[in-house]
Amino acid sequence: NNWLYDPLYRWKYSGRRNLFTQKRFWYTLCSCSFRRINENSKEGIVTYLSSELFPGIGKKAAEKVFDALGDEALKLIVDDRSVLDNIDITLKQKDSLYENLIIHYAKEKQLVELLNFGIGMGMSVRIINVLGDKAAKTVKENPYQLIDLVEGIAFLRADEIAKKLGFKEDDPKRLVALIHYVIKSLIYSTGDSYVEKDDLFEKVTNFSNTINDVINQENFNHYLETLKQTKKIIIEDEKYIFDHSVYYDEINVAKCISQILKNDKTDYNKKDIPQVIEDVMTINNITYSPKQIEAIEKALLEPITIVTGGPGTGKSTVIKGIVEAFASLYNKKDLVKNEIYLLAPTGRASKRMSELTGVEATTIHRLLKWDLD
Repeated sequence: NNWLYDPLYRWKYSGRRNLFTQKRFWYTLCSCSFRRINENSKEGIVTYLSSELFPGIGKKAAEKVFDALGDEALKLIVDDRSVLDNIDITLKQKDSLYENLIIHYAKEKQLVELLNFGIGMGMSVRIINVLGDKAAKTVKENPYQLIDLVEGIAFLRADEIAKKLGFKEDDPKRLVALIHYVIKSLIYSTGDSYVEKDDLFEKVTNFSNTINDVINQENFNHYLETLKQTKKIIIEDEKYIFDHSVYYDEINVAKCISQILKNDKTDYNKKDIPQVIEDVMTINNITYSPKQIEAIEKALLEPITIVTGGPGTGKSTVIKGIVEAFASLYNKKDLVKNEIYLLAPTGRASKRMSELTGVEATTIHRLLKWDLD
């Protein structure tokens, strides 16, 4: 192949007279560390100090600082705040200079350390925003703490960081975090709010003992006790293992349901329900089965109703009947738009619900304005 090079393009001879093909290529740069440049020049220092990192410091104030302290201005200020005393700027500006320099120098040092641990830039910034100047020290001592402290870091990510820092597979800190991770994984994958102790032991040993026998019955019980003492889990009857937060979430949900059941107030005549359902079927040219009619009646009579069934069993058709029956009982056409919300866990499900019921539906998190990102 005959290649002709220039800084941005490669030209490849195609084998035919005077015919070349052009290909664009890019360079990839990798860095192991970094430091801010041009801070020793007047232009660099003035630009830096008058940036948005230092509120209240304009170009003139920054020039006064450089003129008084020279090209070592930043280091001098960090080492000794009193060097600002004889400079003709306000006390507020001096405070801004010193405090923000300390913050940014500390953050830069923490950032370099975290990057050296193999943590990416975005995650490093997130860790520093949470832990401040203790970020690197916390990660060194116990990276598994990040699971509870920093959103977006779960066990597997913390485990990667720990391995790079030299943590062994049988380190107690790792095994405690591992057991808690398995508990939460089982709860969220099965929909149960607890795990039986024997089942948990089996799952944990299958996960951890691929190389060495790092978990046995004795230390397993010890680590469970550690999780209990640190309020990560709750153990009932020495058999049922709950995640601490899920346990109390379940209690709070039960309390809310109990309150709803106690405050049941319907201000329409329940004797009208059979006729209303008949009217809904007539208007929509639908014939409900006895089970579907029972489901609609229950929804209109009870404060909370659960309607279950496999795909294609008519749940959405039942929802349509419930919504239209409510609107009819209250004699409000706008009730559907203003006071009834149809919610689904996913966008696809909400779209399907809208199509089948003729009523706008949305996702749960969108109604709650919960940003999942």
